[in-house]
Amino acid sequence: MLVDDVTATTEQIHEEIFEAQKTVETAIPKLESLLSKYSGTRLHPQHNLMVSILHSLSQFYGRIKGYTMPQLSLEQLERKEEICRSLLKVLDVVEPGLSRIRGNIKSPFVINSDLHFILIQF
Repeated sequence: MLVDDVTATTEQIHEEIFEAQKTVETAIPKLESLLSKYSGTRLHPQHNLMVSILHSLSQFYGRIKGYTMPQLSLEQLERKEEICRSLLKVLDVVEPGLSRIRGNIKSPFVINSDLHFILIQF
């Protein structure tokens, strides 16, 4: 694949992600679809665009209409936990130690409380 092809592909995927996030009410299914469409096929699962999707999903699950924490099914709660843990594994490699994004994910108002809520549901 030529450099121009790679650039065009990543720009196209980036635009698809941007479009998926425009309408919050439908963002989760669209982002999940993009993740399954591209992760491990066109892009490495830890490519920055795939990690960007995971980060968005970690923020959307539990916080948007129709997907608030009390509304999430057990499967959705498990998915949120999986996403949060995947993000933390990536951050252990690319940003070990304290960082802005790790702080956001580990803050009491984001992952820790979300994971706590998820774990008490089991």
